[in-house]
Parts: sequence; structure tokens; C-alpha cells
Amino acid sequence: METRSIAPGDPDYPPGLMMVDAPPVLRVRGPLVLGNRVAIVGTRKASAESKQFAADLAADLSVAGITIWSGGAEGIDAAAHEGGLRGRGGTVVVMPSGLDRPYPEEDDGLFDRVLASGSTIISGFADHEEARRGRFFRRNTLLVACVPALVVVQCPFQSGARNAAGAARTFSRKIGVVPNSPWEKHGGGWREEARLGAKLIYGARDVFELLGLPPPPSRQASLFQEDVLAGLPELERRIATAIRDGARHVDAVCDALSEPASQVTRALLALVLRGTVIEGQNGLALASPAPSRQSAVPP
Repeated sequence: METRSIAPGDPDYPPGLMMVDAPPVLRVRGPLVLGNRVAIVGTRKASAESKQFAADLAADLSVAGITIWSGGAEGIDAAAHEGGLRGRGGTVVVMPSGLDRPYPEEDDGLFDRVLASGSTIISGFADHEEARRGRFFRRNTLLVACVPALVVVQCPFQSGARNAAGAARTFSRKIGVVPNSPWEKHGGGWREEARLGAKLIYGARDVFELLGLPPPPSRQASLFQEDVLAGLPELERRIATAIRDGARHVDAVCDALSEPASQVTRALLALVLRGTVIEGQNGLALASPAPSRQSAVPP
């Protein structure tokens, strides 16, 4: 895959990187879209339960359109990336090495899956540079500078994840932490992060609050919307996507699509008549799935 450079001053250079010492030229594979995003990090020696939680949390966020950033390491990082690949938000891997010397070398095919899915791998190092101790800390700094918030899922008191949290505090980033059981050998760091003011994270809704975003739709509703969008004609799909992403009125949809109002209005009417789009008090919205009979409350 093509590798390109993004330098300070370029329009798609992450603005937060201008806060770090010696802002690097980024080496990038895949698209770099700076929309709604969050970093999820944690220990390499994570418990199975913590890795599952990280993957499910990342998937819920990604299905709702949040891009998951992390450092590519085994454990929590890898689980977060895998979860990010399960939704439209995708994931961004921030390497502690050059792109031609990926770390870890044994990644179970994760980095190939990231690129094959249309997600992104970036590095602040020259392509040939290997991962070394100091570069892990530099990678953590670059990672948290690129995002508005960081979530720590599991970490010991002294850990790379807490180093990332310290960098996040330096840049005034928002921090969330997932509580761990007291018997978790590698989970004791969460108490100190909570003491320092990190928001307790129990699920995707807490992360949306951390980011200052409205509550996410349920995973069922989000998956339902993805299925509906996939089956629409092109213009209707683009209109429905714009509405899903926040366009609440016809004018906003026209602006998002750069299409004539007459064409948008006709296609929008078809969506409303079909029941795909509804008009409510707050404007246009995608319809939600009807509850199943199994989940209905009996009379």
C-alpha cells in the first residue's frame, strides 16, 4: 500500500500534534480522517475479560461512528483495534516504530486486516526505524495529542498506559478509566487514575459523555441502520447517511451532498414514504427498528 507523508502545516495534519516537542512528519498508510475519535489503551498482559470488554467497547463506539485509536500492542491495544474494525468508525494504529519495521512483529495479521478494511496505520518515525524503549513513550505522546480523549481499560500502577494518561493530562485531554476488580494482578492502576480525576467508564454511553457527544444509538439500532443504508439507491443512501451523521433539515442535507434541492427533496420524500426517514420535533432522523416480540413486555 502507498505510504505518504503529512507534515505540519498540511491541511490534514492533526492539530494536536503542534503541541508536542518537535512535531513530526507523519508517515501514513490508509486514509486519515480526523472525525469523532478516542484512544483506548491498556496493558499487554490483560485478562481475557478485559480484552473482551475493550473489544466490545470499541465495537460499540465504532458502530456509532467513533474512530478507535491505539498503539497496536498485544493485549488491550490489539483488542481495541479489533473492535474498531467491527464498525464504520474503523481504527488507527499509532506505531512506536517506522512503518517498514512494524511492532510487534507477531501481530496475528492485525495490521494487514487494518489496512485491508480501509483503516489506517501511522508513525512519527522514519520508515526504517525499529521500536526502542524511548520510542514507546514518544508514541504515547503522539497518540494522545491526536485525540480529544483517552480511555484506559486495564493497567498496573506503573505501565505504558499510565504514561499515556500522564501525557493526556499534560495536553488537557479528557481521561476515562475502566474499574477493575481488586484481585486483578495487572489492573491496579485504575484507582490512581480515578483519584486523579478520570471518569469511570462502564460502557459506550460513558465514552460519549466523556467526548461531549449526544448518547449513542443502541448497537441493534446502529446495525439496523447499516443494513438499511446498504440496500438503498445511491442518492437515497447518501441522503440517509447525511441524516445519520447529523443533518436535521433539507438545507443541511443539500449542503452535505452538494446536490440540487429538487433532487434531494424527491429522494427524501421517497425515504419518508418508505419509512426509512422520519420527521420529528428535532428534524429528520433515521427510523429505529421495531422491538422484537421476544423483547416486548407482555400485557
